[in-house]
Amino acid sequence: MKLSTVASFECYMHIFIKAEIERLVNELDLSYCVLFTGILSEKEKIDALRACDILVRPSIYEGFGLMLIEAQASGKPVVATGAGGMLSAVRDGDTGFLVSFGDKNQLSEKILRLLEDERLAHKMG
Repeated sequence: MKLSTVASFECYMHIFIKAEIERLVNELDLSYCVLFTGILSEKEKIDALRACDILVRPSIYEGFGLMLIEAQASGKPVVATGAGGMLSAVRDGDTGFLVSFGDKNQLSEKILRLLEDERLAHKMG
């Protein structure tokens, strides 16, 4: 399993942190596994979901959780914060993991668990 990240900054608030994240990606030499896409067409989004191993959504708020449901429909497990619509979109421990917002240790632990245990990731997807 590989770790790749597709980052889209369509939300206005995310524009403020995009430059900082891009700087960190370059500084940590992670550009080989992080792709900043911008807004994706529906086909591009489906292709990206099919290509990824895990969808990670560490948002402070999510209205409905549609992105999580789309990932699950593509057979991908998710790691998300337990906020808003994500609470009803993810069955913790069954279709993915819910973590506390801001808990980097818990977030990284769940991501690593899915990356290291392909059987679990496949079961959750």
